[in-house]
Amino acid sequence: MATDRIISPQVSASPEDERINWSLRPQHIDEYVGQPELIER
Repeated sequence: MATDRIISPQVSASPEDERINWSLRPQHIDEYVGQPELIER
C-alpha cells in the first residue's frame, strides 16, 4: 500500500510568497519582540 505524503521536500512557494515571507522577518535584533531572554543571548 502506497502512502501519500502531505509534506514535500521540494519548495512549492511561489516567488511572491517567498517575498512576503522574507518581508515579515525582522531585519534587526531590536525588531524582535516577546522573548527578551533570547534577545540577550
